[in-house]
Amino acid sequence: MNESKEKDVLLEETDSLLCGKLSERLTHLPYQIIHGDLNKSNLIWKGEAIKIIDSEELRFSKRVREFIPILLFKGNLQNPTYTPNSIKKLLFSYDLFSKNKLSKKEKEILPDLLRASLIKLYAIYTIRKNKRNDPFRNNIIRNLKNIEGDLNVH
Repeated sequence: MNESKEKDVLLEETDSLLCGKLSERLTHLPYQIIHGDLNKSNLIWKGEAIKIIDSEELRFSKRVREFIPILLFKGNLQNPTYTPNSIKKLLFSYDLFSKNKLSKKEKEILPDLLRASLIKLYAIYTIRKNKRNDPFRNNIIRNLKNIEGDLNVH
């Protein structure tokens, strides 16, 4: 097996491990149309109104997935940053203004989705791009610890 195929197998295995258990938990959660890359760089304020731009990632998906780019990437996929307590604040704000509040199951799965996204990003970065970068690895670890500290969000 050549190196490229080996990397693909490793990434597929990583994805399977990360998403396998989560996909079972996601099964009964609600779908909706999500932006897929909602972050501050894709919002334009006009007075009190917000215009959402850059909708090429628009898709029908589990609505809880909309929070991943907001909580981790803030418009920068190269340098994920999770701010402590942001899960709790975002979920509170969402429920405050949403007609359809998030379920307990949606709130409980969000930290796991965030962690899976970070681990998958690290696997892609180190396996596919073949980069061994200590600051990047340390950043991923720091974010995982910050999320772990925020687990009591419901």
